[in-house]
Amino acid sequence: MPLLSKHCDAPPEVITAAVARAAPGPVWSRDIGADGPVGYVGIGLGTAIGLPLVAVEPRITAAVFGMMWPDALVETAKQITVPIEFAMQWDNERILPEAGLALFDAFASKERTLHANAGQHIDMPRFEADSAVRFLARHLGRTVTSPARGERQRRPLCRPGAATAARVEAAHPDDGSA
Repeated sequence: MPLLSKHCDAPPEVITAAVARAAPGPVWSRDIGADGPVGYVGIGLGTAIGLPLVAVEPRITAAVFGMMWPDALVETAKQITVPIEFAMQWDNERILPEAGLALFDAFASKERTLHANAGQHIDMPRFEADSAVRFLARHLGRTVTSPARGERQRRPLCRPGAATAARVEAAHPDDGSA
């Protein structure tokens, strides 16, 4: 039985088919990851797009996912072994908690972190962006300044795109950033 919420606007078979047909992310240029490890951040549909990408792209060494139904993604999640941070809303009216937990449980990663926040689908706290930055910095071995705190960055944290692949840039040791 699919774990789609009864409040979803589209029938479960439509969403499951769309996710199953999703391409494994954008076409990446050869230079992405050439100067260090790469992380992926995708919440909601970013999870549906990013899960197949992370499963097959060896340059991605850590990922942040969340708020997506497991139906078409469980088998792909079982192939992912990189560290995962997974965010969900406990009172989500669209993706029920048991659906989020089913997807989280499917990851083969030895290191999985679950963030369950109170609130509905649109109530994802802004501090989850800070957490994603810290998670990627820790796993990619880099120091960053969080954009969620409004602090100024020396270099861009994320490359724009339909599915954003976050590449954490190294801070210069003599620039005073921590």
